[in-house]
Amino acid sequence: MKNIVKTGLLTGLVCLIGVANAEPPSESGIVTRGDREFAFFDVDEKAGISSVLGVDPVAFCSGTGEFDFISYADKAVQNDLRSVRVGRGEVTASVWPFTVFDCNLFLTEMPLASGMASVVDRDNDFFGLDRCDEKQNINSFGYQAHGALYSPDGERKQFSMYSHALLDCEDDGSFTFTPRVKIKIQN
Repeated sequence: MKNIVKTGLLTGLVCLIGVANAEPPSESGIVTRGDREFAFFDVDEKAGISSVLGVDPVAFCSGTGEFDFISYADKAVQNDLRSVRVGRGEVTASVWPFTVFDCNLFLTEMPLASGMASVVDRDNDFFGLDRCDEKQNINSFGYQAHGALYSPDGERKQFSMYSHALLDCEDDGSFTFTPRVKIKIQN
C-alpha cells in the first residue's frame, strides 16, 4: 500500500512539474504569442546621439541587413476593443554620434558603441487610434533596451535607452502625440 501511495504521489509530482515547465500555447483564447520583427531608429536630441535597435545599419544601408525578431504576447481586453502587447528579446544595438538616419553617415562614420541589448516592448493599446470613442483611453507605448556594448577599440560601454510615447484621442477626432526618448552610454 505504501508503494502505491508513493508511486501515485511521485507520478502526480512529475505531471505537475511537466505542466509547469511546458511552453505556453501560441494561442489561448484572448492571448496570442509569436515572434515579430523589431527594428527602430531613435534620436536623443539633448544628448546629440542616436541608437539603432534590431538591425545593423551598415548592413541595412549596404542592402544586406535583416531585422531581428523578438517574442511577443498580445492580449485582447475590453471586449476586444484593445489589444495589449508585450515583447522581449535580444537585438542588435548601436549608438551613433549624429541625429539623422543617413546611410552616408552610417557607411562612413564609426559607431560610439555596438553589440547586443535586451529589449522590452510594451503597448497598452496596439490598435492605436481605432475606435477611440468606444475605448476612452490614452495609448501608452514604447520600449527600453539595456546591455553591454563595445566601442570600435573594444572598450566596454553600458548602454541604456527608452522610447515612450502617449497617443491620446481627442473629442474632435484629432489626437495628441507625445514622444520621449533618452539614450545613455557610459563607461
